Amino acid sequence: MVLTLTLLAGFVAGHVYRAEAISLPVSVDIASGPVIHPVNRQPVLAPAQATQPAPAQLTDHPARLTEQDMTEARQLLAQRLSTAAANGSYTVSLSTGHARTLYLFSDPECGNCRIFEPTIQALAQQFNVVIFPVTLVGKSVTATRVAPLLCAPADKRAALWRDLFDIGAGMLNPAQQTTPPDCDAGLDALARNDMALDMFGLPGTPTVISDDGRMIPLQAMTSDEALKAFLDSNP
Repeated sequence: MVLTLTLLAGFVAGHVYRAEAISLPVSVDIASGPVIHPVNRQPVLAPAQATQPAPAQLTDHPARLTEQDMTEARQLLAQRLSTAAANGSYTVSLSTGHARTLYLFSDPECGNCRIFEPTIQALAQQFNVVIFPVTLVGKSVTATRVAPLLCAPADKRAALWRDLFDIGAGMLNPAQQTTPPDCDAGLDALARNDMALDMFGLPGTPTVISDDGRMIPLQAMTSDEALKAFLDSNP
């Protein structure tokens, strides 16, 4: 399998970054509330009691994460992603049975996600690829398209995900043009993925994370050799 440099060149030039940089926490849990509904932006689950955090203490020398802190944060991120993937409610699994796993946060309405999609499909031939769909770019449009997919049986989702990126899929299968049913569970899953994108401090879409919790830089995905070297390097 050879990754396509042309696709990644366009991806590097226009990656969709979030406006703010959020430090990686160590306590986020995809499977806990509250979360915000991706369509009407209202809380899906309300906390039993709302509490205001204590104001941060300003100092001249803000604390910096040590190498050990970063290692523990990466390990926790990998654990949380693995647990959420095993739950099966929040993800699309493109492939299984490989030695290593890649996690992708992607929005079908994101232009660079569409550019990157053939590459991630190619990577699925060598890695377990698990997708966490989010609504970062498409908002309610993405929610309408993806929520029914997350309500489908797990073994059907990979094909449905590919169809989201296939312009001709609806023409070849007119049945897919029918209005999808409402799917509250799918909307809830998307909302939790959106929350994870924020709380994990991920920079935007698409973002690929290795199974050891490291975000994979774009230059590491320009060739098979570069990706293997990155994954084999010490975290």
